[in-house]
Amino acid sequence: MKICLIITTYNWPEALELSLKSVMRQSRPPDEVIIADDGSKGETKHLIESYMDKIKNLRHVWHEDNGYQRAKVVNLAIMSSEADFIITTDQDCILHKDYVLDYSLQAEHGCYISAYRINLRKELTYKILAQKRLPNMFELLTQTKWNLKHQQRIPSKWKKKTRYITTSSNGTYGCNMAFYRNDLMEINGYNENFVGWGPEDSEMTQRLINNGKKWKRIYYSAILYHLYHPELSKSNLEFNVDLLRKTIDNRLTYICNGICKSKTDVDVA
Repeated sequence: MKICLIITTYNWPEALELSLKSVMRQSRPPDEVIIADDGSKGETKHLIESYMDKIKNLRHVWHEDNGYQRAKVVNLAIMSSEADFIITTDQDCILHKDYVLDYSLQAEHGCYISAYRINLRKELTYKILAQKRLPNMFELLTQTKWNLKHQQRIPSKWKKKTRYITTSSNGTYGCNMAFYRNDLMEINGYNENFVGWGPEDSEMTQRLINNGKKWKRIYYSAILYHLYHPELSKSNLEFNVDLLRKTIDNRLTYICNGICKSKTDVDVA
C-alpha cells in the first residue's frame, strides 16, 4: 500500500519546519509527502525547497491566497497524489515517530480512521519554535495536557479500544485522519464551498459515512502533538455549519463543488 502524507500550511514556516522534522524521523516513512499550501508567501516555499533532499518524494502544492480555503487546497494535493491511502495533518502538528506506521497497521477497507491530538502548552510551544527543535520526552510528559489513551502507544490495546461509528462524524479531527483515496473520490472529495474556518472535515467524513463507510476511531495509536496558537477567525462559521447541517439532514454523499474540477488548477513543485 502506497501512503501519502498531506500537511496543510499557511504562512507559519517555523511550525511547518518542526512538522517536517518529525516526518524525517518516521519509522515507516510515507511514500509521498505533499505540502498543501493555502497561499503562503515565499518564505514557506524556500523552507520546503530546503527539505527536498531530506524527505523522499516531498512536493509543494500551492494556490493563490484568497482567504482560508483549506478544503480546496487539500483537494489539489489529493489530485496530485498517486497513493492508495491518504493521511492528513497540519503545519502545527508534530508526529510521533511511529505515526505513519500506526496508520499503515490500522488501515481497514470500508473505514476512514482518525485519532486525537495532544496539545502542547504555550510556553513549551514558544520554546521549541525559538530553538527549532522537537520536544523531548520529559517535556511531553510534563508540559502537555495529559491524556493516557491519546499519548501512549500501546498496540495490545488497539482492538479492545477501537470504536466503529456509523452515524455521525462529529468530533473528527482533520489534523489526524486517514482514508482510502478511492473512497474520497466516490464522494468527490472536500466541499470547496467551505471558505473560512469551519467543519470541512466533519462534512466530508459525514458524506463518507452516508456512503456506507464506517468511522474507525483509534486510541493508543497515531500519536500527534499540537502546537499552541491563538484561535483562528470564525467569521464564516455560521455559513459553514449550515453546509454540514445540510449534509446530515439530506444524507448527502456527493457534492458538485469538489475534487473533480480541481485537477486543472494544481501547481506542483
